[in-house]
Amino acid sequence: MIEKNWDDGVIYNIGFMARIHLKNGEIMQKEIHQTVVLPMALSESEIKSLILRKFDHSIVVTYVDELYSALILKK
Repeated sequence: MIEKNWDDGVIYNIGFMARIHLKNGEIMQKEIHQTVVLPMALSESEIKSLILRKFDHSIVVTYVDELYSALILKK
């Protein structure tokens, strides 16, 4: 019955470096940490690729820590 309304997911803590454009025109790098919920079927390399594509100005993923399993509501 759960499969009807829910998909399996994983909660990750992810760190990545991003280029930040300052008002004075300078560009600096900043490490950003985010907690995200993603489908369980993704490999670590797929997660890194997804983060680099979906977070603007990201340049490298520094870590991917798996925290908990989760359920993702189906649309």
